[in-house]
Amino acid sequence: MDERQTEGMSKFAENGDRHPIFQHVSAAADSLRETRKAWPGLSLYERFEEVVVVVLTGLIGLVIVAAVINLCFRVVLLVIFGLLDPAEHSVFQAVFGMIFTVLIALEFNHSILSVLHR
Repeated sequence: MDERQTEGMSKFAENGDRHPIFQHVSAAADSLRETRKAWPGLSLYERFEEVVVVVLTGLIGLVIVAAVINLCFRVVLLVIFGLLDPAEHSVFQAVFGMIFTVLIALEFNHSILSVLHR
């Protein structure tokens, strides 16, 4: 670990804050905890909705991870073989199409997660 990473981590420790990734994990855990507490008071449809949201969130998360890995792999191959030419319209369009597909999937997942926060 280099000095910048160590300094960045120590800043989180000094302020009593946690790394941002842990804050997101904690928020997801809090959301699930609140859902479990509210579960007895939910109607049958609301329970169904909660289960569907959790399943869809997991599936979309897996698709996003696979898409990012695929995107990284393709970009690395394009760079290695010298085919990543920004002047080449079709290559540029394909790469940014893949990037925007991942961003759209992330936003879609975020929209679905907003159902859990209601």
